Amino acid sequence: MDKKIIFLDVDGTLVDYENRLPESAVQAIRLARGLGHRVYICTGRSRAEVYAPLWDIGLDGMIGGNGSYVEDHERIVTHRMISYEQCRRVVDWLHGRGLEFYLESNSGLFASEKFETAGLNAIRLYSMGKGMENAEEITVRSAFPEMIFDGELYRDDVNKISFVLNHYRDYLDAEKAFPDLRAGTWGGKGEKALFGDLGLKDIDKAAAIRTLIDYLHADMKDTIAFGDAKIDIPMLKCCAYGVAMGSGGPEIKAAADYITGDVDKDGLYYFNAKREKTNPPDALKFFSSRTPSGAVPGHSAADVSFLSHKDQFAQLIPNSSRRFSHIADSSKYTPPLPSARLVPHSDTNTGSPPVTASRKRWRRFSPCVPA
Repeated sequence: MDKKIIFLDVDGTLVDYENRLPESAVQAIRLARGLGHRVYICTGRSRAEVYAPLWDIGLDGMIGGNGSYVEDHERIVTHRMISYEQCRRVVDWLHGRGLEFYLESNSGLFASEKFETAGLNAIRLYSMGKGMENAEEITVRSAFPEMIFDGELYRDDVNKISFVLNHYRDYLDAEKAFPDLRAGTWGGKGEKALFGDLGLKDIDKAAAIRTLIDYLHADMKDTIAFGDAKIDIPMLKCCAYGVAMGSGGPEIKAAADYITGDVDKDGLYYFNAKREKTNPPDALKFFSSRTPSGAVPGHSAADVSFLSHKDQFAQLIPNSSRRFSHIADSSKYTPPLPSARLVPHSDTNTGSPPVTASRKRWRRFSPCVPA
């Protein structure tokens, strides 16, 4: 089997929106890497928000800031940031509007003077919208355990800037005020958005994936992407195979080649295929030896179980008829969880500088990171 390169969104894909990391997701990644595949997270988080439990899974690297930062085996492939002058102009404009914000940098999250109080309601609403238990008890400091509240706000190491929306007009005005940057919203659709953000133009997860693939001298035909949000659609479309999580919206499910279950229902370990593509690619076999039931948009709920069809299963996993011939009813087979042993990959970098940011001590995942 050809070695594949897998890209995983984090929030809603690798961890759920209550920030739980399912053991099945850890096992899926370790099994994939044990078979020689590469696994990268591809997230809206900056590196400072990727805490130790994620790295401890065993990852080959990351794409952060929704594409502004690319890392392979602790070496920086590319890092595009907002300039010092752009940051200064945005900070001054936000101060002038009375909007509280935080700067997202690989060296930390830097909050404005009143963000801790002004951002509290938006963060709680965002957490409620993601179904978090006890969302009304969350605080800014518990949501962002590593946030820095007295740091310098004029910076040259910023990936993007998120700000609390008092009105939807704040986003529209930001879009007009900074034509050299890309304005967006998160935490709600359209006029119900809770936050705005500003980042570099021509940055997205798909472009970053292509950059990494070029760096690795790999081929896009060997790529697989998993995501749950609309912002993940470009990466699902650019990869050879795109898999939408069951909790994703209709847009990403329509764009995906396959649909799996929710992350908290072992969606990375087992996955459903769309009815029109009932045989998943051989590249995905390490994530699934059987498939749970699930509803597919546009179809009635159906069990697309590969193990219940021995001819399909034989195509899915070479030599499966020999390896599982002793199983009378293969649909009842549950694969053993893989070992935690990791197989290191050789360092293929071409002299790019090593990552200098230290991995911060983990306290808990932040629930308030888009994508």
